[in-house]
Amino acid sequence: MKFKISIILLKIILNISLFSRELNVDTYQSTESKIFEFEKVKNIPELTLVLITEDNEILNNFDYTVLRNIKITTSKINYELGSTSKAFTALAVLNLEKEGMLDQNDSISIYIPWLQFKYKDKIVDITLSHLIHQTNGIPWNTICSIQKSNKDNSLEQTIQNINGIELSHELGSKFEYTTINYDILGLIIEKVSEMSYEKYMEENIFKPLGLNNTSIGITKDKDLMSKGYKIGIL
Repeated sequence: MKFKISIILLKIILNISLFSRELNVDTYQSTESKIFEFEKVKNIPELTLVLITEDNEILNNFDYTVLRNIKITTSKINYELGSTSKAFTALAVLNLEKEGMLDQNDSISIYIPWLQFKYKDKIVDITLSHLIHQTNGIPWNTICSIQKSNKDNSLEQTIQNINGIELSHELGSKFEYTTINYDILGLIIEKVSEMSYEKYMEENIFKPLGLNNTSIGITKDKDLMSKGYKIGIL
């Protein structure tokens, strides 16, 4: 569902670029009109879009709510990053490598000795690099093994659910986008740093980047959390 919504938002951006190569003050009103028209046609329940000029001047935050005639968008509203968070996880791995605490070419067994995977019934030696580049062969549908939990060991429990599974293809032979690859990296970050994934990311990634309103999991202030939608029949 989120994938479909992402496509719709991408189409919105592409449509804007077609009628306005430069989003400046002069085109602001036509941009607003175009967005509102597109939203009605596509039956989008809520849309937030920020227009920024080439000089980094914020023209305005568009926030249209069709189902709920209210509004709230501010610069502090939190949105789910989804798989964009993978880039932050990879950055954390690179930071730890720079500090000499791990190596991308290391086998994951160095950090999680009990975790094993097989290909044609033979145990394979997956490296951190395989995880980062999504070339290890762990099947994409292992996303179903990710459970809802707020327990301190929930990350490790998720990885335990896929321990010993068969890979979908030979190690390093092809790309297969698999969300749980980055859960494994998250657990390795915990093992190496001796901190929870959430705490490590906050102290070593978010704060240095000035992302003071960014957090892992449930937002600190629930009133500042954007509302989510799924495509379905009412």
